Amino acid sequence: MPESAEEVRYQCLRPSQVVARREAMPVAWLPLGVLEWHGVQNPMGLDALKAEGLLCRAARDIGGLVMPTLYWGDHRRILAEVVFDPAVSPNFPKHLGDQTEPIARRMRVPREQLVREADRLDRAGGWRVWIELVTNMLFQIESLGFRCIAAYAGHAPLWNPFDQAAQAYRDQGGAAEVLRLGIPGGEDHAAVRETSLMLHLCPGLADLSELDPSGALHMGILGDDPLAATADFGRQLADQFVAEARQRVIARRGGE
Repeated sequence: MPESAEEVRYQCLRPSQVVARREAMPVAWLPLGVLEWHGVQNPMGLDALKAEGLLCRAARDIGGLVMPTLYWGDHRRILAEVVFDPAVSPNFPKHLGDQTEPIARRMRVPREQLVREADRLDRAGGWRVWIELVTNMLFQIESLGFRCIAAYAGHAPLWNPFDQAAQAYRDQGGAAEVLRLGIPGGEDHAAVRETSLMLHLCPGLADLSELDPSGALHMGILGDDPLAATADFGRQLADQFVAEARQRVIARRGGE
């Protein structure tokens, strides 16, 4: 976070600051992400960094507080390091071939080791722990005085288990409204949109010089060529996200 930016993260604020922001706008912004390959040019925590950065911008513009970002507990079966191979995942484009193996080599982690962890989680219930954790998080956020929880998952496969957690929260008596936020125009994976957001939200963490200038050796990327990424495009995407988040939250407050 830039030194000049207003602090809006719950864990970094004193009680008087928390109370003032919550009473002005009782919205908790919840960033969710994972640790996953996002090309050679991006940090491994891009999804969570993106979520926290966008929600901090929303909180500064709209009000409320950003809760601590969740990186852990996901089902590793769905990550690029395991599924970016058409023989493993029918959703991966066949013309790209197997990119899991070169990703594993680049990370210097045996592919079999990553698959074993995915297998272990299958046996342990897949998303079970993550769903229970997020359900508890929703209750704890409500207990801190918030009437609305606006979540954004930087990693799209998190939405299905998040919906299960939100349903469990409601079934067990959770009273806060839970909203799902997104980026207008959709997401890519480590391509021009996500890389541009990194250049804007987290200056210095992404480095386009790591990419092959020809584009021939891009690994684990789904979408338009990240060589075209710019911080200005990232700012435009962030502006669109905040504008839509404002509409959702203000419409919700109009019903109070």
